[in-house]
Amino acid sequence: MKGLSWAAWLVFVSLSFGGCLSSTEPSDIGGLLVRVATSGNNLPDGYTVEVEGFDQAADVAPTGDITFAPVPVGSVSVQLTDVPANCSVSGANPRTVVIEKDTVTDTTFSVLCT
Repeated sequence: MKGLSWAAWLVFVSLSFGGCLSSTEPSDIGGLLVRVATSGNNLPDGYTVEVEGFDQAADVAPTGDITFAPVPVGSVSVQLTDVPANCSVSGANPRTVVIEKDTVTDTTFSVLCT
């Protein structure tokens, strides 16, 4: 596939298979940046972030971030898991995040540990 861009390859495959691919076009995607900010005492080693539509969850540091891409445009559920009992997440968890076309949408989980 040397010399053939990803977009050109996708168009070729789409035309070759007569629309048998997903209805999500390359232009109908965005990205998701999940930030975590943890404060307090007895901080954990990290958490797990689960995003609706992704088969695998991803680990994130107590204060760190992770990007998921490509993400189909629309609403997705995002959840911070593996939160120990001495810590609490501020705000909704899971929460709904709206992914916009050609944009990296971000959400921040604030966590307080005692």
